[in-house]
Amino acid sequence: MAIIYCCTHIASGKCYVGFSKKSTFRPRRKAHIKLSQRLRPKTVFHRALRKYTPKAFEWSILDRNPDPEYTLRVLEPIWIKRMNAMVPDGYCMIPGGAGTWKGVKKRKRRYKSPRAIMRAIKRRGKPKG
Repeated sequence: MAIIYCCTHIASGKCYVGFSKKSTFRPRRKAHIKLSQRLRPKTVFHRALRKYTPKAFEWSILDRNPDPEYTLRVLEPIWIKRMNAMVPDGYCMIPGGAGTWKGVKKRKRRYKSPRAIMRAIKRRGKPKG
């Protein structure tokens, strides 16, 4: 049973929508917290977790589905859009469906880092769609 989960910063309302093959988000929450404790967290979400501490976030399950592939490719992008979770309104840096940051080859070539994405957004405005 795969799930789509949401992690919402309580004070700002910004959220991160993610995917897990497990039926609970606890292992993913632990992994996110561990990644946020790196010397230099790579994603906007992990930097926010580090800055505000994990206690400042509320975790919830948005959707469950027995098919992990369908959940990742179809449901995750739908929920990211529905929750308005893309940067700068949220913490998601890619529109979903790829599984990992590395899974988005085209964007990875175009944007080498989260900072590059933020600079592009500031230059061109919020992306459509």
